[in-house]
Amino acid sequence: MAYSSETLFSVLNDLHSGSNAWAIKARVVRLYKQPSFANKNELGSVEMVIHDQEGVRIHVTMRPNIYEKFKKFLFEGEVYIIKKKKKIVIENRNSWRTTNNINKLAFYRASIMSPYEDAAFPRHMYNIRPLDQVQHDQDIDLSLLRAVMGRVISYQKPFEGLKSRRMDFRIQEAK
Repeated sequence: MAYSSETLFSVLNDLHSGSNAWAIKARVVRLYKQPSFANKNELGSVEMVIHDQEGVRIHVTMRPNIYEKFKKFLFEGEVYIIKKKKKIVIENRNSWRTTNNINKLAFYRASIMSPYEDAAFPRHMYNIRPLDQVQHDQDIDLSLLRAVMGRVISYQKPFEGLKSRRMDFRIQEAK
């Protein structure tokens, strides 16, 4: 397992389901709550995207009871130390993915996460792609979410689908 040159922390690219004891230092890029499929008024899971010191991203998921353990100090943009106590690196089999990483982290009761002050830790908060790259890429992975920056130039009223609520809109790339 490779370690960063300045610390004894693992890098995300080296983690896999068979990884033994490790610790990573990572920044929370995005933190959001998913409602339960059975009851939209209940919390189903808490999802995060984090990045390590090399800018590599991975998706993190935790059940509501696990989130209770961390919610007092868990915020977007902050840096944390995460330690493995149980198998938490699993294959990302979601029908949509927030990162290119084939794995994701699933937190359990024994998972350890603590805030860490590090003003020098890199900020790779955005991964914006040019609009024309997304529009014209023939080999685009439709299961991977993309971030683009632009101005909404037209939109239609939201409509309800079988399992979702959607809205069509057109954007123009910001110049």
